[in-house]
Amino acid sequence: MKKQTYIFDLDETLIHSTKGHLYIRPYTHKLLSFFYKNQHLYNIGFWSNGLKDYVQNIITILLKPYKGLVPIIKLARIKNEDGNKIIDLETNKLYDYKNKHLAKDIVRLINHKDFSKRFKNTQPILVDDLIENICANKKEHVYPIMPWRNTNKKDKNLLTLYKSIKNKTKKQNGGGIEINALLATFAISLAAGYIIKNMNGTKKYSQTRIPSTTISTSSNKPTNKPNISNKS
Repeated sequence: MKKQTYIFDLDETLIHSTKGHLYIRPYTHKLLSFFYKNQHLYNIGFWSNGLKDYVQNIITILLKPYKGLVPIIKLARIKNEDGNKIIDLETNKLYDYKNKHLAKDIVRLINHKDFSKRFKNTQPILVDDLIENICANKKEHVYPIMPWRNTNKKDKNLLTLYKSIKNKTKKQNGGGIEINALLATFAISLAAGYIIKNMNGTKKYSQTRIPSTTISTSSNKPTNKPNISNKS
């Protein structure tokens, strides 16, 4: 049976780290628990532009309750004398970013000889909040999500994703979700405007996110304190 693969960004998609504290987005564990119980239908992975040790620490914290849930892929960033590189946290092999940009290109990933076997008979979808990463992928390979910070304690974006996946599973016995066309159109429209601003130098390429309009002033309780000095 063909599995669906969800590859998650970390910062402001699943977590928010600030001042030495790690905050986990509402419904993250509900979603991870679902994947844990349905490993025969789904793979998960992580791809962050945070630095190696930071990313590995976050993944370890997130997956601690789910022994046996092994990500199909774990990618992070490393800086050396040649600049920024992608690092596979399983093999420690290094790879170039496309055109020196930090955008995550799923098609390029699954066509690479080192990764193609991992994605055989699966349809990978990147879950990400960055405009650049959304625009770098075809709509069947990306699920745009609003960025999250710990002040937005009532956020339900991951609950929406969870329900979509669960409902599709019931209907098709393991098929993937269809990306909400309105959300995808909205994200791409925003991207066009933001990329123009980037060209004019008013936005930093690697930090352009879908604007969030539902920020509250209450705080969530932090979980374990990770080393956040290497976040993206």
